[in-house]
Amino acid sequence: MFSSFKLTDAEREALNAISTRIHRPAKRRVYTQGEPGNHIYRIRSGAVRLEHHMKDGRNQIFAFLWADDMFGTLEGGMYHTSAITLVDTYLFQISCSALKGLVEVYPRIQALFLQQALDYAKTAERDLSACDQKAGGVPAGMHPAEGFF
Repeated sequence: MFSSFKLTDAEREALNAISTRIHRPAKRRVYTQGEPGNHIYRIRSGAVRLEHHMKDGRNQIFAFLWADDMFGTLEGGMYHTSAITLVDTYLFQISCSALKGLVEVYPRIQALFLQQALDYAKTAERDLSACDQKAGGVPAGMHPAEGFF
């Protein structure tokens, strides 16, 4: 999954065993902001856009994701963004409940997901900082530390 974090063969097999391979054509939703979140996703091939629906009706593009990126972070059991495919996309879908059980057996996998979350937070912080500098402030409805985990 990540060049800096190598899974053992057993860890990789266990993670693959709880993953379902799914396909979404271009411009299709993977999930919608506010839906109950039961899965996280890793992109096998293709691209996904994460967007946040703001209270004033606008959509704020939050991130563009590519092969090997993971997404589907939850807040209070709900997705805090919408995920839309940009092109024909193949994904690994991982049940949150199965993942919780897996990290009890293979705790190093939890470190993998934590590293992904930290990388995601750093990227989002950098992007928001750039947006702040260009626009003279954080976009309406967004807080710099909101929703990274």
